[in-house]
Amino acid sequence: MCAQNRSKEEKKVESEQNKFFDYCKQVFGKDFDFVRTKRLAEGYIKKYNYTWSGMLKTLIYFFEVKKNPVSKAKGSIGIIPYTYQEALNHYYAIWQAQQLNIDKKIEDYVPEVIEITIPPPQPKPRKRRLFSFLDKEKD
Repeated sequence: MCAQNRSKEEKKVESEQNKFFDYCKQVFGKDFDFVRTKRLAEGYIKKYNYTWSGMLKTLIYFFEVKKNPVSKAKGSIGIIPYTYQEALNHYYAIWQAQQLNIDKKIEDYVPEVIEITIPPPQPKPRKRRLFSFLDKEKD
């Protein structure tokens, strides 16, 4: 029984790892360095206790959501420790919004209509300055 659970867990980790490397190949293209990426990723897992799916979501957040250029990464994943927490906060906020709205149906939503009326503009009367000969005499 325990061996079956272990193998399911290993399959899940292997699947996440494959998704991570597939995404890296897709993003970095010909600049992708598998050995360096694998060494960095395994180091992050040991040092920071990151997961493969967490690192994948961090890269997706950094390149697709934040729209940072791939060219500055130089075919590596060195940005992950710097943006992991920010990506975690982003995805956690999305999850919280989904949990708040899970029992609500969009068809039931009726937006409140607020009608604002603005009075039509009225022209301001121009005051004409009258010419007076008396002003000149005072000087």
